[in-house]
Amino acid sequence: MSDLARASAALREHASFLLMTHTNPDGDAIGGAHGLALALRKMGKRAVFYSQDTPPSYLSYLPDLDAIVNDLPDVADFDALLVLDCGDFERVGRVLPRVKDHSFIVNMDHHASNPNFGHVNLVDEHASSTSEIVYRVLTAMDFEFDAAVATCLYTGVISDTRSFFNTNATPASFRACAAMVEHGADPAAIARALFVEQPPEKARLFAEALATLELDVGGQVAGMVVTNELMKKLGVSSETLEGFVDFPLTIRGVEASYLIREVFVEGRKRIKGSVRTTERVDSTLVTGEFGGGGHRRAAGFTTDGTLADVRAHLVGILKTHLS
Repeated sequence: MSDLARASAALREHASFLLMTHTNPDGDAIGGAHGLALALRKMGKRAVFYSQDTPPSYLSYLPDLDAIVNDLPDVADFDALLVLDCGDFERVGRVLPRVKDHSFIVNMDHHASNPNFGHVNLVDEHASSTSEIVYRVLTAMDFEFDAAVATCLYTGVISDTRSFFNTNATPASFRACAAMVEHGADPAAIARALFVEQPPEKARLFAEALATLELDVGGQVAGMVVTNELMKKLGVSSETLEGFVDFPLTIRGVEASYLIREVFVEGRKRIKGSVRTTERVDSTLVTGEFGGGGHRRAAGFTTDGTLADVRAHLVGILKTHLS
């Protein structure tokens, strides 16, 4: 039996599901998990989607977001735990000790670094997004898509491919999105919400971040840094940084871009980095030097040190990979 068949069978055979995704969820995390939860409820099953962090405001157009809970229910009350878009189990956040020993875990993901931590693992690093994988599962179950589920899954694919700009977009990604449009997803409205309508504070933050732009390695590496002091001064949250790391990669000649910023983890200041690359560099090998991971063209890490030291170390690693 294939992994797709196992995952489909698990959704057919069980009656209640607790869904979760990674902390600081993005469009694919929310789109995939929320879309699947809506689909399961439409099938007459009990489905609760727990998220440690609330969905970012740019996803406010998604239907029924108030159904997502931020307090973890009793995991013993559910037949199965569905973990979506988590490159490793730890990414679910502080609830890990309470969920890791569940008797039946289904792991759906598209990160190359995923260690297959579930009892059923539907992991495809060649998929554009976890939302595309959810689409495959529901299609295999002959699910009758509606506009709500279609909007969620379309959002996930478009988010993770950056509207098909990234190299992870495949013919299967286009087919999935075409099907979702046929079932009621509005591509123009979704594109406007994700890529066009930006709050004023994001423009102000980008202007400040752009002032830190540096090009290194003969113009092949470009990146920016953001301090916690700046975030506090402008009164913005981490979601405001969405998409910043992609900009330096649009500069002609740049093969790798990065954004590094200060974060607080359990009261301790740390450095969080995001890396984007062209086909010349595997992002996971770069971020792996800091204990991070992700995808070949988009990955991240969290480490200790100062912004200046981490920046210098990161540029040095990228230089090695570009040599």
